[in-house]
This record gives sequence, C-alpha cells and structure tokens, in this order.
Amino acid sequence: MIKRQRVLVLSENEDFFQLIVTKLLATTLQNFVMKKCNDINSAESISRELHIDIVILHMENDFKSKLLTLLTLCRSLSAIPVISISESSDLESTLECLQAGAQDHLSSEELSRASFQKIVYRTIERFRFRKVNLDRICELQKINKLYEEELKLAGRIQEVTMADRFFDFPDIAVAVEHHPLESGSGDFFHIIQLDPGRYLIFLTDVTGHGTPAALYTMMMRSEFNNIIHDEHSPAAICKFLNRRMHEILYTHHFATAVVVLVDTNSSTLTYANAGHPLPLYYSTTTEKVIVLENSNPLMGLMPDWEFSEDQVQFGHEDTFCIFTDGATTTAKTIITTEQTLDLIPNHPSMNIENWVQAFISNAFTRLNTSQPNDDVTVVGIRIK
Repeated sequence: MIKRQRVLVLSENEDFFQLIVTKLLATTLQNFVMKKCNDINSAESISRELHIDIVILHMENDFKSKLLTLLTLCRSLSAIPVISISESSDLESTLECLQAGAQDHLSSEELSRASFQKIVYRTIERFRFRKVNLDRICELQKINKLYEEELKLAGRIQEVTMADRFFDFPDIAVAVEHHPLESGSGDFFHIIQLDPGRYLIFLTDVTGHGTPAALYTMMMRSEFNNIIHDEHSPAAICKFLNRRMHEILYTHHFATAVVVLVDTNSSTLTYANAGHPLPLYYSTTTEKVIVLENSNPLMGLMPDWEFSEDQVQFGHEDTFCIFTDGATTTAKTIITTEQTLDLIPNHPSMNIENWVQAFISNAFTRLNTSQPNDDVTVVGIRIK
C-alpha cells in the first residue's frame, strides 16, 4: 500500500493552489493530503503538527525576496524536503534555489507539463537518500575523528619511546638522530642490553609515514621485545618479525630492518639485513670504511624466508653506522651505496653525537636539501 503523502503548499496565490489540486485530481488524489498556508511563520508549526512530507513554495513576484524566504524555510524545516516553483526557471535561478536548500526547482510551465505525483515522490526519495547518506557521512566523520585521535596518541607514544638520543654504556656509546616527516614516523629504533658486554640494536623503516606508520612500528617494537626473550640471533629475530608482520598486516605493509648484536666480549658485531640500506663500518686500525653486505628480502613479503646473518670483528674506537633510506634518498636524488662511504665524517675521533650530526649534514649536502621528503634516522655505534 502506497503511503499517503502530506503536502503543504506555501503560497499567497489561490490560483496556484488550485493548479496543484488540479494536478492531484489528474493522478491519484487518495495518495495525497493537501494543506494551504500563506504565512512562513506558521509553516514550521503546521509541518510538525500534520507530519508534512514535502513543502511547495510558490516564488511569485519578487524572486530575490522569495529566495530569502526559501533559505529561511529550508533552515527551519531541515528534516522536510522543499520544492520551489517560480514563473521562470533559468539555470541561474535554479542554482540559486538549490544553493538556498531546495531539493528541486521548477517553473510554472514545467509544473503544468510534468506529473506532479512523480515530482513529489522523486523529491521525497531523493531527500531521504541524501539524508541517509549525510547521516552515514556524519557517523563516518565521528569514527574518523576518533581514529585520528588514537593514531595521534600512537604517534605521541612513539615520540616518547624515541626521545632518548644518547646511550652511554660501559663499553659502547650510541647516538641517534631522528627526524620524522610528520607527527609520528615509520622509522623506529630500539636498543637493549642483554647482559654485560652484549647489546641488541634494532632499526626498522615501515612503508609510509605519519601516525599510521607509527602504529605499525609500535607493533614491530612489541614483537621485537617478545622474541628477544628466546632469541638473540639477528637472523632468527628477523625471521620471527618477518612472519609476524606477514600474519598481522598480510602484505598490506612491508618494512626494511637491520638487527645488530654487538658483543664486546668477543669483539664481534653480528648483523642481519632485511632489504635495508647497508650499514657502514669505520675501522680506526685501517682507517677505511667498509660496507657491511648482507642480503635478505623486505619484512612481510615472504613469510617462510630463511634469513641469513654475517659477522665482523671490531677494535677499540671503531664506529658503526646504520640509517634509514630517508638519509640517502629524495624524490630527485639517490645516494648510492658506494657514495655513502663519502658521508663518513673526516674526523672519526669526534664524539659519537657530533659524528652522527656530521653524517646527516654530509648526506643533506649531497642530496642538496635541508628538508627531506621521508623520515630520517641515523644511528652511530662507537666501541669504547
């Protein structure tokens, strides 16, 4: 059964009202209930009392004045669709009426030709569809706002965990320079002392940047802290993180990473690299810089990959450097692996904090930029 539509006609012209009645008689009058009103101040109360479904505003005589009436009416009857009808209906007047809030605008001539029943049903359905969509948009905006607030919180938590820039242990000193592109970062650094003389260092770069990427790095940090209770091998840690990242994010995001185990008892540095820029090693004995080669795929890409690790012997005052690709890449320039050797400061004896800052300065000079387009993290490790 078709619902009876209650129509309120707002007009001072009796002939116009009779035209509407005539149009109804030509269709199915039993499906409509008509009410005439010539006072905009009473239109709202009538609409509420009679549960009006649609309002028709006759915009005769002074169009500009009626346009203001239309605007007031649409604002006061925000839950009821309005059709405006004027003597003429050019593009400019139609746009003005629609901008004022009307759901549809017709000329008197168009009204005389058209099926009034179709006009009413079409307008009501269009209005309901628009209202449902607006309600959904409002709900999505609320959810999105809550989501953004939670992501910002994740970014602030990450900033706190990355706040320490210098770590002074009995046998090594570590300096970190971190420059996020936005609030929150896809880069994450973590260091932990396992026992006297042994340290695990973890640097990762998750795809993307900003607070969503920061959230993924927090997941990586949590998983890293879980595995190190059972495993200290960089290759085994990478294998675990790779599988977990694939299970949780399922190929939607990937990460490069490098895991380093420094053992001052045996004077060895063991490392595994997952698609990350290759670390650098400066030897004070030979006064040469060595690229620490190791090849494994990105984390999260191949869940069953068996990660490999390599090892190097070091001496006192030697320095290691690990960094994310933001330090060596812009949209226009890429510093190659060989060119990264030239980024090592000419004064290796300077303290590790100044050494890292000099490395970044050299990188930005080579990239010809002071504002990189990605998160930048550089870690310097000095053996005492």
